Amino acid sequence: MGFYRLSFTAANLMPFECRAIALQFAATPDWLIVSQESLSKNLLGKARTSSAIRQNRELITRLKNLDPVLLKAIPRVRPLVVARLCFLAVLKTYDFIADFMLEVMSVKWAERKDTLRPAEFFDFYESKSISHPELNDIAETTRKKLRQVLFFMLEQAGYLESAKKGKLIPIQVDAELASLIKNETILYKRCLGV
Repeated sequence: MGFYRLSFTAANLMPFECRAIALQFAATPDWLIVSQESLSKNLLGKARTSSAIRQNRELITRLKNLDPVLLKAIPRVRPLVVARLCFLAVLKTYDFIADFMLEVMSVKWAERKDTLRPAEFFDFYESKSISHPELNDIAETTRKKLRQVLFFMLEQAGYLESAKKGKLIPIQVDAELASLIKNETILYKRCLGV
């Protein structure tokens, strides 16, 4: 079992920005060029270069994990589907989030629960620290940041009404998304509520 990658706090879901990067990839399908163009054109709309570089790197790392068919679909699908495809890229990049979705969110959907509490994140975190001792070395402030960013991603992906209140949006299968991800593993489909 490898270490959990936790760099997702560098950038939230950022579906609008991911769409811009996907459009750039469609024009120049070379990730090095995409990265350079994204920074030179300021596709992320950042005032600070250091933020743009960090977030650009993180978003491209995620998008590289998508099947090329899905990457090409991002510019032409509805905003909710864009957000869910971006979330699929997140799931494929960060096992920590995929595990959270399988162990916490899919259970909530199955039981038709309507709230996700911060304590449930921290309980999950603690349970994972047994098999992932690197989690024990994370400062409390960083743990809170991990929860905050994950809950905001869930809001951006249309799973939570509000990251602060934790109100779950009832899961509904989206036909367009289901069709696009038909070749994904059952694990990722479950993580997306499909």
